[in-house]
Amino acid sequence: MSFKIKLNHLWWLFSRQTVSVKEDSKISASIRIMVKRNFRHLPVINDEQKLIGIVSAQDVIDALHELNIDPEVRGYDDKVIMDLLNFPVKHIITKDPLHLLYKAELMEAVKIMSENNKGALPLTDEEGRLKGIITLRDFISFLGTSIKPIGLKVKDFYNKKPICINPEDRLLNAINLMAEKKIRRLLISYSNSLKDTQGMISNKDILRFLDFGLGYSLITISDLLQTKVSKVMGNPLATVEPEDDIRVACFTMNTLGIGGLGVVIDDKIDGVITERDIVTKLYEFKGLKFIESLISFSEDLSFRPPW
Repeated sequence: MSFKIKLNHLWWLFSRQTVSVKEDSKISASIRIMVKRNFRHLPVINDEQKLIGIVSAQDVIDALHELNIDPEVRGYDDKVIMDLLNFPVKHIITKDPLHLLYKAELMEAVKIMSENNKGALPLTDEEGRLKGIITLRDFISFLGTSIKPIGLKVKDFYNKKPICINPEDRLLNAINLMAEKKIRRLLISYSNSLKDTQGMISNKDILRFLDFGLGYSLITISDLLQTKVSKVMGNPLATVEPEDDIRVACFTMNTLGIGGLGVVIDDKIDGVITERDIVTKLYEFKGLKFIESLISFSEDLSFRPPW
């Protein structure tokens, strides 16, 4: 027996419902929570538990970029960065974010996120109190629990000519490049050859490294930002091929807990496919009814996504 998922039917969609930050929490504390929980977004609430904003890993990257630190200058004053990290998180949040009533249907969340290019959607009750959050990663978890082909190819979803950064470049260069290009991940490579590609660095990798440096105080923040990007990247690059079914990409992302894959042709990196590409283009190409047909589950809660 199966059923169509609605947000108000499955309490386990709200496994993050208690994970939020208050508007006066420090930015550094928000970083620590995102790193500990492996999240990219955190709802921000007031003392009445009402949603007032959302903070993301990219918001932190953008805030660091706006300090206009010269990546070629070593030994700059750590106080500038520490002052930023000690600011209340309300200074960098997206205020009054798009959100959805927690009783709404799942496909309404797909529609809003796809049409507005959002990676996460807070869920509230009728009084605006936070009830949970749903993200693009959740949809990939749904799609990636099966290996049954969808009938669509990776070649129709991925972005060609990915933005790369040299493995010898410094972390601050990656921060600036992500902010300027408005992207969440960079390939670390000397060329587009697979053998020259060391991996991928994401904004979550950068937050993880910042949190490590802050927590252990083994290195100044200025020196930390001079670290080579090849030392900060996460797992080795996972790849798919253009002719692979899109389900293969979903399954790989879900299994490895990552949001981006390299797309390889003849041992060369031809592009990158992300969770945003998959969800948004499925919506554009096939519509809500098609997506809904892909994410019906057994009532057995062992199918719960591995958050």
